[in-house]
Parts: sequence; C-alpha cells; structure tokens
Amino acid sequence: LTMDGKKKKKRSFLQKARKFGKLGQRGRGTNIAQDQYDYFVRVLERWRDPFDEEDENKMFVGNVFSAMEGDERNLAGNQLASRVIEMLIPFASDEVIFKFVEAFSQDLRLVC
Repeated sequence: LTMDGKKKKKRSFLQKARKFGKLGQRGRGTNIAQDQYDYFVRVLERWRDPFDEEDENKMFVGNVFSAMEGDERNLAGNQLASRVIEMLIPFASDEVIFKFVEAFSQDLRLVC
C-alpha cells in the first residue's frame, strides 16, 4: 500500500526485464549475452501486439526459434528466455518442438 492507502500497481514482467537489462542484469538462471537478452525483450514487446495474419505469426515464431537453434538448453535456463520459450511453444511447428525434445532428451531420465 502507498501512503495514501491505495494499492501499488505491480510492474509487468516486460517492464522489469527492460529495467534489469539496462542495469546489465540479465535475469536469473544461466547467463546469456546482452544482445541475446535485448533480443528476447524485443520479442516480448512484439508479441504483445497481435499480428494481422496468421502466417506472420507463424513466421515470427519460427524466426525466434531458429535464433535459439543450438543454444536451446542454455537459453531455457535463463529466466527471460525461458519465459519467451514458454509463451511461444504452443504456436511452434512440430519440427521446432522435435528439436527442443532432442536438445533436452539427454537431460531426461527414461521412465519405465
């Protein structure tokens, strides 16, 4: 509560990510490069505005995941990148999901 008794508005995840990025703090978890962090902040900003065409949406999601290719495990360990992955994976193609499964398969135990 503020001094006048009103409830304080919480900052959004995007607002916090922008602030921490400017301070050089790139989220919790694994450390990623500043340019990668800035890229994921821009992805969050762009995702807030809906796309006009579904094809644009698919292309955007595909481009984001292609930028992650080969670094999936490291990026998934970062708070911001993980949030982006979580947000976009429902819209990803089967091929992208398969690549993520392959990347994480060495970390998963076989359950019988």
